[in-house]
Parts: sequence; C-alpha cells; structure tokens
Amino acid sequence: MASVYYVPQWFIGFDIMLEFLFAIVTAIVAIIAARMYQISQEKNILHFSRGFLCISLSYFIWAIVNISIVKELIAGSPAVILEKLSGFWLIGIYAYLFLFIAGLVTIVYATLNIKRGDIYYLLLALPLIAIGGAYQKILIFRIVSVFLLAFIIYRELLAFMQSKKVNTLFVTLAFTFIFISHVDLIFLTMRPTAYVLSHLLELGAYALLAITLFRALKKHD
Repeated sequence: MASVYYVPQWFIGFDIMLEFLFAIVTAIVAIIAARMYQISQEKNILHFSRGFLCISLSYFIWAIVNISIVKELIAGSPAVILEKLSGFWLIGIYAYLFLFIAGLVTIVYATLNIKRGDIYYLLLALPLIAIGGAYQKILIFRIVSVFLLAFIIYRELLAFMQSKKVNTLFVTLAFTFIFISHVDLIFLTMRPTAYVLSHLLELGAYALLAITLFRALKKHD
C-alpha cells in the first residue's frame, strides 16, 4: 500500500491545523449551498451541498488520524507508512478515502443535472471498487480523484461557456486548484514540498469556493 505522504519536519502540526480549517471551510460551503437550495429548490445544488458535507467530514477524520501519528513524524520519519498503522487508524484512513470520493462523486452527479439513483450508485460503486481492490490504495485514490475533478472542471467550463457568469468561472478555477494539488501528490510524492504545496492550493480553492457561493447567495437574498 506504500506511503501515505511525505511531510517536512517544519510543516508538522501546520498541516493538521490546515486540515481542520479545510473541514470548517468545506462545511461552510455545504451550508451556503444548502441555503441556496432552500431558495431555488434546485436538486443539483442540494447534491452539491451533500458532496461538500462528505468532503468536510473526510477532512475532519483525516486531521484526527494525523494527530495520532504526529509522534512518528516528530521522531524523524519523513513518511507515514500504512503498514505501520494500527487497525483503528487504518479504519480512519479508509473512512477518509470513502468520504472524499463520495463527496466528489456526489458533486459530479450534481453537475449532470439528472435524477436517477441507479446512476449515482454506479458512479459511486465503480471508483470505490477500484480503490478497495487496489494494492496501492492511496495512489489509486489520487488517480480517481484527479479523474473526477477533471470531469467536474469540464462540466463547470461548459456551464461557464453557456452562462458567461463570473461566479461559475471562479468555481471552475477553485476546482482546478484542487485538481493541481492532487496531481502534485501523484507525481511528486517523494518530495515533501508537494505535500505543502497541495495544502496551500486546497486552502486557496476552498476559500475561493466559499467566497463565490456566499456572493451568489447574497444575490439570491
């Protein structure tokens, strides 16, 4: 299953604070989207909210797991190895993987503007089976995430080309930042700076999403 990530010593602790911040900001995104759904009654916005709620929970779990393994990193190990973690913390990592993928799939489903439970089941089951059956689960998780994020960016670009709305462009840009952060972790896994860069990109992305949705909500009010 290989390493989960490589962390520079100076960044230990900051990453956990950022992950809790991600959980809070993505929860805010989910709440704003839920409020927008109450106003518009558009199902795709409700799915968008649920998707970010899953992502928020995934980051919260991920931060808790990271707290448990800080001692190992402080002791001098540059990487977290799945094989060295106990069963309890492995469950936490798998919960993070499941919830993050479920969140992305739900957002993909929202962009499709369809109302078919069987399609959603298929979209969710296939990546989870691929990750669950893989030897290097973290690597496959990142590849699947990149694929789903690329599709979301494509759909948002189509929506922007049709509407020409600035908010849609900002949403596309935010997902692009998240996409780049996951690409970094695939190709630069052996470099601790990739872990730092991915966190900074995600921080900018989620902040941009929250601001964009808040602006859209104010227009609806």
